[in-house]
Amino acid sequence: MDWYSLFTSRVCMKKGSFKVPAEEIGRLYREEKLSGYKISKRLGVSICSVYWHLRYQKVQFRSLSIYDISAAQLTKLYLEDGLTIKKIADGIGCVPNTVRGHLIRHGINRRPACRASNRIISPQGRIDLSTLEIGSWIKITTVDNEHPGSSLPYQAEKLGIRIVIRRFNKSTFIVIRTPLLNYEQIRQMIDSGLSIGDAAREFRSTHGTINRILLSHHN
Repeated sequence: MDWYSLFTSRVCMKKGSFKVPAEEIGRLYREEKLSGYKISKRLGVSICSVYWHLRYQKVQFRSLSIYDISAAQLTKLYLEDGLTIKKIADGIGCVPNTVRGHLIRHGINRRPACRASNRIISPQGRIDLSTLEIGSWIKITTVDNEHPGSSLPYQAEKLGIRIVIRRFNKSTFIVIRTPLLNYEQIRQMIDSGLSIGDAAREFRSTHGTINRILLSHHN
C-alpha cells in the first residue's frame, strides 16, 4: 500500500473530533456535483485539502463556466449594489477568487480600498487613527455587518502604526492600536520581564506569531 492509500484509508480530519473519509470528497464532487467550495463547507475541511485530494485521485475538474456570470450581472452586483466579492461568491456557490477572475475577464475595475470607508458608521465622523494612543481602542459599526474593509489598515500603514480589528458583536467592531509588531519591540518586552504570553496579549497576537518572529531573527 502506497503512502496516499494509507493516508486515505484513515481519514481526512474535520474540525474537532469528527472524521470524514477522504474518498467522500471525490464522491461529492463527481456524483453530487458539488463545488470544491461547497464540499469544504459541508465537510469542514479546507478548500486546499479538497482540491489536493481531487487532483491526487485524478478527478477531472468541471469547467468554471458553470459559475459563469455576465459582465452586466457582475457590474450590477459589484459596482451598483456595492456587494463584496465574498457575498457575490456565496450567492453563486464558488470561492471569492472565482469572482475576482470574472472581474478581470470582464474588465471591471476593482473598487478602490478607500471606498470601503463609506461603509463605516462612526459617531465621531471620519475616523482619524493618528489620535489613537497605543493600547486604546474605538468602536465602529458597518452598514452591512461585514468587516470594515481595508481603508483603516491602509490609513494605519500610511501613519506607520499598527491596528487590530476585532468583531465585538453582529454589527460592531473594535479597532485597537497596538505597538508595532517587530523583533525590537518584542525583545524590549521580554527583557522587561514580560512572558511571551504577556507580549502576545499586548500585540493582540498569538504565541506562535511571537515565537516565529523571535526564531526568525536568530536564524
